[in-house]
Amino acid sequence: MTALEADLTTLEQAGKDAKATFEQADADLNAARVANQAAAVRMHLVAGEPCPVCLQTVQMVPEQEDNDLVALEQRRSKAEQTLLAKREDYRAKVVS
Repeated sequence: MTALEADLTTLEQAGKDAKATFEQADADLNAARVANQAAAVRMHLVAGEPCPVCLQTVQMVPEQEDNDLVALEQRRSKAEQTLLAKREDYRAKVVS
């Protein structure tokens, strides 16, 4: 294996790792957004009364989750920037 091939292999793995980190951060942010939307409905739930969304009788009101959307958005943004940088590093190495 040449030095270029070894560098490309290293950069490719770093890109895959960065992509996995970004995808996890994106999934975590989306899950938190859904949970926050559910929390808005949760305020209107009363056990034994119909749900305002599906009209089914509410058996119990779920506990509210604490989500720091700002921190999750920052984590996703940082992961995206890292991913884009790794892609650029790989492209630059291929072109050189």
